[in-house]
Amino acid sequence: MPEDALNFTQKLDHFDASSQETFNQRYYKITKNSTANVSALFFYIGGEAPLIGKRMLSLAPVDLAEKNNAVLFGLEHRFFGNSAPTNLTIENLKYLTIEQGLADLAHFINAMKQDYDHTVRIGVIGGSYPGALSSWFRLLYPHLADVSWASSAPVEAKNNFTEYDYHCYEAITSVGGDKCSENTRKAFQYLETEDYNEVAKKFIGNDTPPEDHATLYYMVADTIATPVQYKRSSENLTYLCDLMNKLPEKATKTEYIDVLAKVTKEILQGESIWDSDLTQYTDVSIDAPTKDGRAWTWMTCNQVGWFQTASGKLRSDSINLEYFDRVCRKLFNRGIPNDKLTNQRFGGKNARGTSTYFINGAVDPWSTMSITTEDRSINRLVKVIPNSYHCDDLYQNVTGEVLEAQQHVFNFTSNILKGRKCNHEGGYEVLGNCICKEAYAGEFCEISVPTREHFKVVTVASVVVPTFLLLIIGGIVWVCGKKEDSDFGARPALYT
Repeated sequence: MPEDALNFTQKLDHFDASSQETFNQRYYKITKNSTANVSALFFYIGGEAPLIGKRMLSLAPVDLAEKNNAVLFGLEHRFFGNSAPTNLTIENLKYLTIEQGLADLAHFINAMKQDYDHTVRIGVIGGSYPGALSSWFRLLYPHLADVSWASSAPVEAKNNFTEYDYHCYEAITSVGGDKCSENTRKAFQYLETEDYNEVAKKFIGNDTPPEDHATLYYMVADTIATPVQYKRSSENLTYLCDLMNKLPEKATKTEYIDVLAKVTKEILQGESIWDSDLTQYTDVSIDAPTKDGRAWTWMTCNQVGWFQTASGKLRSDSINLEYFDRVCRKLFNRGIPNDKLTNQRFGGKNARGTSTYFINGAVDPWSTMSITTEDRSINRLVKVIPNSYHCDDLYQNVTGEVLEAQQHVFNFTSNILKGRKCNHEGGYEVLGNCICKEAYAGEFCEISVPTREHFKVVTVASVVVPTFLLLIIGGIVWVCGKKEDSDFGARPALYT
C-alpha cells in the first residue's frame, strides 16, 4: 500500500567522512501509474512534524506525479516523527541542522535514482519550512534536482519576526474593520493589567499558570493567530470580530478578556492551549510526546529564528526577543541564533536558485518571509494568491485562484521535466534557463511581443503615412486645378 512506511538507512553525519553511524529514516513511495516508463521522480520533503502516508495521498503532488508518469517519494525530516536517530540532548541536537537535512535528501535521491533510467528527471516539493528546504536544495544541489515547488516557503531567517503579528492585525482588520482589530489589541493589553492568576484561569482552568507571564500571553496570541494562518480555522476570525464588534464602548477589561478566552476555546476545539507553551520541551527522551516540539524549537534557537514578536499592533509587548532568548537558554543553554549567518549561507530573499516556483497565500503571515518577486532571468516564478492561506496550493480539490496557481506550477514543472528548450529564434540558454531576446517573451521565449522599435515604427508610420497621403491628394487636386484653368482659357467665348 502507498501509505505503508518504509525505512531508509541514512547517514547520521554527512560532513564527517570518518563517521559510519546511521539511522532509519522513514519514507513513503506512491506510484499511481505503470512503473515501466517512469520519466520523473518527485520528492516531497517532510518538515517539523511526523510524515504520514495517508495524508500524503490527499496532497496535490500526488496528482502532479500521476500527470507526469512519475513516482512520488516522501522523506520524513530527521529528528521528527519516527526518524529520530538519537535522543534529543543538546549534544545530539548538533545533528539537527538545515545542512544535514538537505544532505539527507541528496543521499536519498541518489539512492532512489539507482532503480530508474539515468535520464529520469527530478522535482523537489515542500510547504512551509520544507518549502524553504525545497528552494535551498535547488540552490545547493542543482545537479540533483531539475525543478522546485516551494509553497509558503519562509526563506528569510529572522529573529525579530514582528511582521507575523502585524500581518495578523491586518487580516483581522480586513475581516472585521478597525473596531475589531482595535478591540482585539485592547484585549491583549488587558491580559497584562488584570490579576494574572484570574486571567490564567480563563484560559487554562485550574492548571498552575506559567511562571513566566509572557508564556501565557504567547500561548493566547499563538492560538488567536491560527485562523489567520490556516484556512481550516478561518471562520473563527469572523467569530472573533462578531464578538469584538458587539462590545459596548464602556465594556470592562474583563469583558474584553472573556471574548479572547471564548474564541480561544472555539479555535482549539478540545485541544490543549499548552501545546503552544515553548518552555515545556525539556524532556530529551527519544519517545517523549513533546519530542517534535523540542526538535523544532531547537531549529529556531539554532538557525532560523522566526520568533513571532510583538509589533505594537496586537500581542503583548512582553513577547519580545528577550522572552525568546530566555526560552532558548532554558531549553538549550544558548541564546537566540545569528540569523545573518543563515541568510549569508542560503541567500535569504536574495537567493539565486534557478527553476523554482514560489507560491504564497496573501493572508498567510509567513508570506512576509518568502520570495514574492519574479526573476525570469533565473527562471524563478512567483504567485501570490489573494484570499489564500498557508500552503493552500498543496492540497487537492481546490478551486478558483488556488486551482489556477496550482495549474501554473503543474505546467511549469512538467515543461522543465519534459526538457522543453528555448525557442532559439527568440532566446538563448544560460545554465539551463531561457533568456529571451527583446522581441520575445514566455517561459521558453516562444511568444513574439512588440518591442520599443516596433512601437516607434508604428508611431512614425501613423504620422508619416497619413501626412504623405494628404500631400499626394493635395498635389493631385492642385494639378487638376491648374489643368482646369488651362482648359477654360482655350475654350471659345460664348459672348463677345
